Amino acid sequence: MTTGDHYEQFNWAENTFSYQGTGNQNINPPKDSFGGGGEAIRNRLYPQAVKCYEDYLSTARSSSAGQQNGSTRRVASAHFMAAVALLGKSPPRYKGPNEIRRIEEHLDQARAIGHNGPVFHQASVLWAIVKEDYYQTDGQEVPEPPIEELRNSLPHLGGGDLGPFVEHMASLTTATWRLLAEHASDLGIGLEVPDEETSHKVDKKRPEAVKKYFTRTPDRVTRTRSVICLCATAAAIVGGVVLGGPVEVALLVVAGYLLVLSVFCYVRYLAYLQEYAAAEPKPADSDLDGWLSNDLRVLTRRAGVRLRLNPKLAHKGGDLLRRPLTVVGIPDSKELLGQSGRVRIHKGEDGKLRANYYDVYILFLTEELISTYGCLLETGTGNVHYDEAHEFHYRNVVGVHSWSEPMPSKLLDVLESKRGRGTEPSLAERAALTITSGHVFEINIGIASRGRRTIVEVAWQNKHALNVLQKMIRAHHSHRG
Repeated sequence: MTTGDHYEQFNWAENTFSYQGTGNQNINPPKDSFGGGGEAIRNRLYPQAVKCYEDYLSTARSSSAGQQNGSTRRVASAHFMAAVALLGKSPPRYKGPNEIRRIEEHLDQARAIGHNGPVFHQASVLWAIVKEDYYQTDGQEVPEPPIEELRNSLPHLGGGDLGPFVEHMASLTTATWRLLAEHASDLGIGLEVPDEETSHKVDKKRPEAVKKYFTRTPDRVTRTRSVICLCATAAAIVGGVVLGGPVEVALLVVAGYLLVLSVFCYVRYLAYLQEYAAAEPKPADSDLDGWLSNDLRVLTRRAGVRLRLNPKLAHKGGDLLRRPLTVVGIPDSKELLGQSGRVRIHKGEDGKLRANYYDVYILFLTEELISTYGCLLETGTGNVHYDEAHEFHYRNVVGVHSWSEPMPSKLLDVLESKRGRGTEPSLAERAALTITSGHVFEINIGIASRGRRTIVEVAWQNKHALNVLQKMIRAHHSHRG
């Protein structure tokens, strides 16, 4: 459902500014910190909105209970909107303890000052959402007041109270958010409820299509030989009957041989049809790349949850200085390659390598930390077979390295089965991120021949990510040096 048709009905932003009891929606907002906060939040300038609202609250507190610079309801609204701006359209679980403390203090004050009015109920519902997403998600003990008590305010929210939730809250999967979406729907207002953020929906046809992509198409076999042998058998039998005598015996022996050969050729033809059906039609290279892109988007969200990071850029309310950097490589672990027939590699029409399993590393660059998420991804199903997450300071990074080394024999065997013995590349192009603790993150980023050193890359932008990472590390080391 869309929400654009409903905003004009309640125009919550005007209520945020005025609350003066005049009922005149055309009154311009006052030129003060409160009005500045409303202007900033309408333009999604959340840090500026927080400053404006908190400046206003500081002034209001210094006056007589806020009466000189705004009504009590206006003060409560400033507390509530400051909490909304502090969230900055980011899930509460991505916030740090100090930010959550500030948000909860504002919501507590909004409820205390709101006196069971609209702002009281807005703050109660928002606080229930914060508690669920920040505390319950990680199995932490939820402090008072209880979520159930806060959730009782849901039925008291009118259409005009839902604007901040629609415009400035990240869509969540918590119970209170779902109930809020149902309540909004009853009021004719659309509020998005996403699927589980780490869920992954895979086309039912995809596993079979990927299996065909990595299955060798057999050399063509026709039934012509079988038909020819069968016709020759019939001719031999007819000739023997006509000629009779010793010739008949000889022709019947030949006919028996030709019949066996015809059956053999036909059985071979049937086997070819079965093998061909298992390998064709193959999906296009672009299909494989599209599925990988979708998988990586899901993995990025999953990694953000695992690392407690908001995987968006800082100016969009996230924690990142750069977009997540993703490196995709071909696995060469002995355990995986040792399982016969498990790893398959194919060189596509574009000359890029694609595999039915990928090593994936996703790097998140924040102001102070590099966070990494690594996993083994199965191309056919999108399933993750193992994963790991780490974070460390830039100062602990020794460097980013890339080099060539003899390709592991097991991986070479896999490539030989696809390219033909004697024509395979023989060097593995590898990259690594080395930490002062001695931990090394390694990944295959391509393969190369010993002679011309022509690199065949994995079908993903690997080098771009490594170059960006190198620049960020150098910048931080230079700054601290």
